[in-house]
Amino acid sequence: MVLLLPIFGPLLYKSQIEPLINKEINVVKGDAEVNRAFNGRVDRWENYFIIWGNLPLYSHFVGISFTGEEKSPIMLSGGMHSDFVRNLFLGGFLGLSVFLLFFIVTFNRNSRFRVPERFLIVSSVGVFILYSISTLPTLYLPMLNYLLPIYAFAFLPRSRVYPGTPVAPSLSPFPAI
Repeated sequence: MVLLLPIFGPLLYKSQIEPLINKEINVVKGDAEVNRAFNGRVDRWENYFIIWGNLPLYSHFVGISFTGEEKSPIMLSGGMHSDFVRNLFLGGFLGLSVFLLFFIVTFNRNSRFRVPERFLIVSSVGVFILYSISTLPTLYLPMLNYLLPIYAFAFLPRSRVYPGTPVAPSLSPFPAI
């Protein structure tokens, strides 16, 4: 397989990847409408936010699951291509707040770790947040298999992090260089 990559790699790039990148470049240059950004996902989000805006007010706070909206299965599934948008529709402002609070708390807990563990925690939170913009990492089991153990480690009690070794917490959540 690796031996075929130099032969078919450029062909694959030209036919599959380059057209997608060119779409984004056209949006940035102004040659295409902004709603075509993220490979057309912005247009989809705008359309579904119109539907969401017409739903009862309570659904904005607790989600649209019980509204009876015919488009809700799409709005709650992989069709949104954004975990932020999907979680807003799924759990409303309350659910999105809890989703974001989890990552804020996880990020802030890294101050009691040594530099390698801090890097692991900060980068795993960063990767998840960045992927959540235009994909659905909460639905990608292989990704969760790597990230959830890191988050579990971040929430270990202080006495279990480094048994027998006192670790003084630092004030900054970022590792010292």
